[in-house]
Amino acid sequence: MDMIVLIEEIADYIIPEDNEIRKGLGEIMGGKILKLRSEELLELGEARGEARGEARGRLTGLHEAKIDAIQNMIDLGLTREQILRKYSPEEYEEAINSMSVKA
Repeated sequence: MDMIVLIEEIADYIIPEDNEIRKGLGEIMGGKILKLRSEELLELGEARGEARGEARGRLTGLHEAKIDAIQNMIDLGLTREQILRKYSPEEYEEAINSMSVKA
């Protein structure tokens, strides 16, 4: 799009308004807009970034859900050993530590 504007500005400067070439140039430029390689790369980068962000968000949500589940198990009176059958010691410790922070 920037290239089209630049070409039109150059044409305005070089070609008189009543010239037939200028009319034809306007018809050509007003037609199909080509996508520049830089625009394609930008779109590709944005799509990759969105996909990575979504994946990270899912992992963060899953981790938070595990911590919440462990905290609920503790609140219900399950023992450490019972909780560690399903969750890792690191997750258990994180749940304990975040409970201390909330209190």
